[in-house]
Amino acid sequence: MLFDTDGYVNMWGAGTTLTLDELTDYTFSWWARSSDTGDNHELFTNGGTSLGGFHFNFSGTGNPLLYLNSTNYSYWSGGAITVVQDDGQWHHWLLTYTGTASSNNQAVNSSLYVDGVIQAHGSTNNSTAPSAWGSFRLGRATSTALFSGELNEFAIYNGLLDSSERAALYARGPVGTSLNSAALLNNASYPMTSVSGASSTGIAATSDGSALDACNTTDSLNFVAGRTYRLSLTFATVSGAQPTFAIVDQIAWTVTKTGFGTKVMANGTNTKEWTCTQTGTFVGVWYLASQAGSFVLSDFKIVELGDPLPPNPMSLSNSSDIIAYWRNDGNVTWADRSGNGYTGEVGGSPDDLLFKQGYNGSKSVNTGRDNQGFLLSRQNNGAIGFDGTTTFTDVGSVGGAGTFSNCTISVWVNPRNIVGATDYGRIYDGNYEPSIRQRGPTLQLNGTVAASQTYLFYLGADISNYFSAGNMTAPKGQWTNITMTVTTIGTTLQSVNGYVNLTLEGTGSTTDSAKMWVGDIGNLRIGQGYKTGQRFFVGQIGNLQIWDRVLPLSEITQNFNAQRSRFNV
Repeated sequence: MLFDTDGYVNMWGAGTTLTLDELTDYTFSWWARSSDTGDNHELFTNGGTSLGGFHFNFSGTGNPLLYLNSTNYSYWSGGAITVVQDDGQWHHWLLTYTGTASSNNQAVNSSLYVDGVIQAHGSTNNSTAPSAWGSFRLGRATSTALFSGELNEFAIYNGLLDSSERAALYARGPVGTSLNSAALLNNASYPMTSVSGASSTGIAATSDGSALDACNTTDSLNFVAGRTYRLSLTFATVSGAQPTFAIVDQIAWTVTKTGFGTKVMANGTNTKEWTCTQTGTFVGVWYLASQAGSFVLSDFKIVELGDPLPPNPMSLSNSSDIIAYWRNDGNVTWADRSGNGYTGEVGGSPDDLLFKQGYNGSKSVNTGRDNQGFLLSRQNNGAIGFDGTTTFTDVGSVGGAGTFSNCTISVWVNPRNIVGATDYGRIYDGNYEPSIRQRGPTLQLNGTVAASQTYLFYLGADISNYFSAGNMTAPKGQWTNITMTVTTIGTTLQSVNGYVNLTLEGTGSTTDSAKMWVGDIGNLRIGQGYKTGQRFFVGQIGNLQIWDRVLPLSEITQNFNAQRSRFNV
């Protein structure tokens, strides 16, 4: 969902109410993207505007604010902090809140990190103790303090995370090699009066101040519109003015390209990230035509970036300290993935976000992440996702008596083990209808969600007369192919074989004609079965296929190999 003029998420109503304590230490971690430069955008609150509220661009200051009350607060200011709140790019934010601080220093002692870098405090106040906190909410405090933008991967931890834990929550690495070869700076002169010492460590250069000066890498850089890049270099002034860096047309050098704009060099490390607006081969130059100067450049590099690649907070070593963890995964509810039950209820009328799989939304790149870079709960590979509580697919009648007495049923399945899921979730039920339920074929996860589970296949005549093939491997979070074959010999024998990724793991048979399935599929349901409101499956189901004959293992193998790459098996 996209937070807009009235969108928000209440951490009450849909689950257990989340109420934090203003005198306890916490770490808040989230990713945000916004282009709104207006005032008082509250990302989260603990009961009101000034009750544990965190704001972007507060009250015309252009600075973020931790607001505990009118006489206990902290601004952060200076440097990049005024830009990253509303530059339209994804940034990682992390706030360590020191609720246990003495002398009313809760806000003063709190620290704010943006993209892994600690920010400088601006104006602060510690005259009084923080006001008592109430229920937690994302996206707004009142009808006027509205956040406009996107939030994702919001996690709250008990205590203050250390430096390694903070770093683990911010990951935004290159997806390719540097655009410049081995980070070398060349000795091109356009018309720099002198360039020397070209190497992997750097060069010394002098600008004559009369024209644009190029000091690039391999004379050109290849960019693709829509992709994100990072410039990084080390700069040291020898004398004169500090030059400006730009990416320009190779012929009309006064025309800037790629949407980079310009960046004035500062002594030390210089970085800038931007999303490219033009595809082409362009030149990087240092220039300011009216000024002359000498400087040393080193460690120059431009790399292509992926979108944010945050880890799953539940996989970190400190996951036992997590209080709540939400992903932006719907415009009705946000499930609490920590397992603590703080499911959020979406309010207002926020816009949907259609997440696509792959780098920059390219479905052909099987990253398992959406076009924002965040982990997908259900990969976009043509499979159907089931939430474990309400969703299923009803196919209807497939065949009459005898149609499938000898048959093969193949399905790709990827179960998830989450709190609140239904026990014994059914992948498919071949005769879903309360009066004739359990008249196979039926495939389900056998066991409770809390316990380890296996796949169990049922086949039978009715609810009281059936047989099964079980104890087939059911790994969570992994795609698995389950192929079942049914062989019927008159009324003397009915048998089943179950193949898990081509390995025979389940068998069963009966010679009792009273237990034999008649070979019909009168009402096929996928993702739920048994009877109304029970045994919902949570996870993904893809490419369910039924043949009216028993396939030999050679054909089962051929089908498996033809589809396995689609599911990364």
